[in-house]
Amino acid sequence: MTQSHPALPFRTAFQVYHVDADTITDDQLTDICGGPVPLSGDKPILLAMLRGVKTVVVEREYIDKDYRNVYSAYYSMKFSRSSSRATRLHFFQVRLSYAQLFGTENQCPLSERLRDVAEQQGVPVPAGTTPCYIGNVVLRPTEYSRIGRCLLDPRKVPRASADRTTCMLARFHATLMGHRLEVSAFPHQSQDAEVHICAQTAVWGLFRYLSQKYPIYPEQYPHDIAVSNTDLRHGRPLPGRGLTMGQVAAMFGEFGVDAELYDLKMMRRLVKASASAASNGWASPAPIPLRSSGKKAQRWERAQRELLHFLEVHLASGLPSVIGLPEHAATAIGTVYATTPVSGREGAMLRSSDFMAGVLVNDDNYAPYQQLAIDQIGASTNYAPLGEDVDTIVIPLPRKVFLTSEKAEFVVTNILNQLDRPSQAPVLVRRHFCTSSRNYKADRNRMADDFTEILLGQPLPHFLWITEISECGPDGPGAVVAEVAVDATAGPYDAMPCLWIRYRGWLAINEDRLYGTPALKASPSYQTIRSKVDFPILTFDHNLTRFT
Repeated sequence: MTQSHPALPFRTAFQVYHVDADTITDDQLTDICGGPVPLSGDKPILLAMLRGVKTVVVEREYIDKDYRNVYSAYYSMKFSRSSSRATRLHFFQVRLSYAQLFGTENQCPLSERLRDVAEQQGVPVPAGTTPCYIGNVVLRPTEYSRIGRCLLDPRKVPRASADRTTCMLARFHATLMGHRLEVSAFPHQSQDAEVHICAQTAVWGLFRYLSQKYPIYPEQYPHDIAVSNTDLRHGRPLPGRGLTMGQVAAMFGEFGVDAELYDLKMMRRLVKASASAASNGWASPAPIPLRSSGKKAQRWERAQRELLHFLEVHLASGLPSVIGLPEHAATAIGTVYATTPVSGREGAMLRSSDFMAGVLVNDDNYAPYQQLAIDQIGASTNYAPLGEDVDTIVIPLPRKVFLTSEKAEFVVTNILNQLDRPSQAPVLVRRHFCTSSRNYKADRNRMADDFTEILLGQPLPHFLWITEISECGPDGPGAVVAEVAVDATAGPYDAMPCLWIRYRGWLAINEDRLYGTPALKASPSYQTIRSKVDFPILTFDHNLTRFT
């Protein structure tokens, strides 16, 4: 069903369609898209995006800044003709008529009308979004793939997995007939196979997210990203070709973001160093049971498991990552957690990554928010098990995070092993992540107790590494029983980067670190504060958006 303005005898740029992803025909899809859709590529992606969509508003002759950047710098120089304009599709969760959307009798803003519809139909409205508005997709007039910038809210589309899912989302807005529509999403698009292919597309999505989330980063466009690769040992940057993960890390530097690259070789060295320096303390997790036979295969399996752990740590820190798959690259943007450990690790101390059943990715070959499963748990048919695929990750680190994740974890392990083990639960879970002091204080404002008041009043470094120790319950990590904070701006050889250690009945603060006492001692001096009150510690929940 197609609707447009009934009083206009000439062509209009806006049309309204009522759709059903299960029954839509190829002719209807072609009509909506304004041209043929490649059946092998774009069609399954579009059909996946249309799940849960009941109304599509088509905006013809749309000037898209990402495609216009590529057109001006590349397609306009080709002999074959191509349009400089695109089409944009707006998706809604409810059936809406043209009159409901744009009728002149409607005096109130569109967002208010949609809120009334959402209340009438019981449609939930996540924070930071326009009611009933799922998002929008740009269709480029390119030959290989037409799917351009895609901004869809994953909380408003049906999901098969019932596991706890977290994701990084930034707030975007679109203007439709003068009405402002807001959506929280992680940017996604398909490659055009000429200017940007898989690696450049993954980098574009990560950069666009960062520039939208944090104003200090400038907005980057696909062609500018493609030519930012200054390593031309393998030839010119255009037409696009594959990139090494080292080139991807170098492109981060061109963007103004420090990059940390983890690969399997580095993980092998780290696992070996950890084994030689391992202690038998209660805070040291036991090794994961290995399935491989032969020492060499077992070393690589340990390295793969360790690589997934560091991926989970940085995703929990709100840092998206470009992951290297066999001859491919994608952007990791979230995690899927099971209620029971996936890794098979036993012992008194587990890692939160042991519960990671999968990773959410934006892959240019599929619709956004695909799940890469670990060991086939909740497996997507699009991928092999994650642990067998990922061999490299490139992580954007804030410039002031000088202390890497692995060094911060060593610091925390050494501190915890010197303390008495909490006796409330037989099994504990370690969760390790980085956050800014502003985010930490904003989250901890939810807690009204004396210890929190003391910590909120301290001068803190710009970034912190936080380790939470939780009780392991039947539904996974439960109540937090201890918290350790480490100065993320510390150098790798700083003697006392720990800021505080908090347990339910006491708080130990490193005043030497907080107040700038010269670090000339072998060990820090902590001021210990005790209380008879058992102050609960809430799980930090300010880096990611949880939607299942």
